[in-house]
Amino acid sequence: MSFAVRPSAPSLKTDTVASEALCIRCGFCCDGTLFGHVPISDEEAASLPSPLEVVAPEGKRTRLAFLQPCAAFDADCTVYDARPHTCRRYRCALLKDVEAGEVAFAAAAAIVERVQERRASIATLTGRAFPHVKADLAANPAMNVDAFLTLLAVERDLDRHFRREKPADTASDETR
Repeated sequence: MSFAVRPSAPSLKTDTVASEALCIRCGFCCDGTLFGHVPISDEEAASLPSPLEVVAPEGKRTRLAFLQPCAAFDADCTVYDARPHTCRRYRCALLKDVEAGEVAFAAAAAIVERVQERRASIATLTGRAFPHVKADLAANPAMNVDAFLTLLAVERDLDRHFRREKPADTASDETR
């Protein structure tokens, strides 16, 4: 998978094209990798683009949501310009770092590709989609040791690059 960016981009800090390219192609916030559901307001629920469907997640407060993996995500976001406010507002840690100019676009794209490749290898090893495998392997790690070890690597990358709230340490990703 390749990430195309305008060659004349003066700065990733201000280049929304690079940010959007990374965001659209990554999709971990849309495909069930990071979240099981996306909370939405009543107003958003009334105007969700098709094919998104509103649910009240079981065991959650009465707030409405749509489930992940998102029905509008198919290798990239098919409703990007009409996506809900919750989706527009969300910025994973890696995207924040790219937008702040702290991580080069190429390095961020490589991180995304590495996680995507690891997720694909888990699916190949188990024959199941990542969100389902994650629950299966957590319940029974002996089910497939290679898949479980790869899942741990994926979760480590997600925690380090996508979920973290604080800035990354100064060590290069290449040395980890």
